[in-house]
Amino acid sequence: MEKLAILLLLSAAIALGDANLIQLLGLEPLLKIEVEQTPPVEAQVAAVESSCPSDWYTYGSRCFKFVSIQQSWADSEQHCLALGGNLASVQNLLEYQFMQALTKDTNGYLPDTWLGGFDAVKEGLWMWSDGSRFSYTNWNTGEPNNAGEGEDCLQMNAASEKLWFDVPWVNSLPFNTQTKICHSLQLTNMTNKTCIHKKSQPPI
Repeated sequence: MEKLAILLLLSAAIALGDANLIQLLGLEPLLKIEVEQTPPVEAQVAAVESSCPSDWYTYGSRCFKFVSIQQSWADSEQHCLALGGNLASVQNLLEYQFMQALTKDTNGYLPDTWLGGFDAVKEGLWMWSDGSRFSYTNWNTGEPNNAGEGEDCLQMNAASEKLWFDVPWVNSLPFNTQTKICHSLQLTNMTNKTCIHKKSQPPI
């Protein structure tokens, strides 16, 4: 087997402008993951399987999990990275409703919860930590307002409306994490996976 060394750059997270946030995320080194690449073989494809890690939930092309541990936004993003993903991004209302249902099903109610949105690079320029386009929004009335300054991170389930607030990244909240679905080709003499889910658990 030929081994392919892939350098993964923590794209959006590395761009964070808040010095303390950058330091906490430990953005200096690149994350180097060695992935085994199988040479092409002639084989009969039996099936294509798509799966999420155990105790994660599938929605669209991603896997989601609510984590009840209360941490800062930076620590929550690090936790998600250790699981092979990021804090969750939201692309439309149906996704947001799915994440609310997942949160309530796991927790029993709708607590204030981190998502992956931030504007630490430039005030008012919101991004997702997974690098996806920040096009859908669900802000509460008057938000985001950067009240008192330093409100650089996105909280869902805010106030009675259960919409979005911008809040300081140092707040301790539970969070929604996401990772990509793993697709596997089941062949006659091998299994070729297009992604690898990291199995190790992050430090708590």
